[in-house]
Amino acid sequence: MSRALANRPMDTHADRVLEAILYAPDGMTDFELSSKLHILLSSINAARNTLMAKGLVEWRGDRRPSGRGGMAKVWQIAAGA
Repeated sequence: MSRALANRPMDTHADRVLEAILYAPDGMTDFELSSKLHILLSSINAARNTLMAKGLVEWRGDRRPSGRGGMAKVWQIAAGA
């Protein structure tokens, strides 16, 4: 993890999502993030998209049950972030 990433202030949904994924060795789905952080799923999705656009989060390449009958992508900290 880069020093810049480690020293970021934690004050937005994106920051909270980033921190949760950072400490989840198996990655997290948007549904898991929403449940853990008590943030609406739509806000989790927007925050994660922001993190993806910045190159901080990426799809791990697998999926887990979403709890709604479907399969959800698992997200992880991007290589080099």
